[in-house]
Amino acid sequence: MDIQQTSREAFESVNRGDIPMSYTILDYILKCGAVGATCDEVEVYTEGLHQSVSAQIRMLAKKDLLVGKENPIEKDKLEKRHTRTGRRAIVWVTTDLVRPMVNPDTGEQGIFVIGENSRGFNN
Repeated sequence: MDIQQTSREAFESVNRGDIPMSYTILDYILKCGAVGATCDEVEVYTEGLHQSVSAQIRMLAKKDLLVGKENPIEKDKLEKRHTRTGRRAIVWVTTDLVRPMVNPDTGEQGIFVIGENSRGFNN
C-alpha cells in the first residue's frame, strides 16, 4: 500500500534535523524511569501536537521499544494517569531494547536502541 504524500510530509516534518522526534520521546520516557510518562506528559515536554506525539508513541510501541506500564494492583490492567483535561491515559515505559548511553570521548548522554544501527542521540 502506498503512503499518501500528505502522510509522508507529516512524518518528515517531525523527523527532520539531527534528533528525530521518536528519539526525543524515547529519551524522555527512558529518563522518567519506572514512573514512565503518558502521551500528554510527552506532549508537554516536547511541545508537540497530540497527533504527532501519539503517532510516534504508537510506532515505538509497534517496534517493541515502548510498552504500557503494568498496574501494580491489578496485574492484568495497564497503569493510567490523568491528563491535563482530566482523562485517564496509559503510562508508557521503555523496554529493555532502549538503553542510556554515554559517549566515552565527549561525555555526552543519549540513548542506544539495541538492534538498530544507532549511534545514539542526544537531547
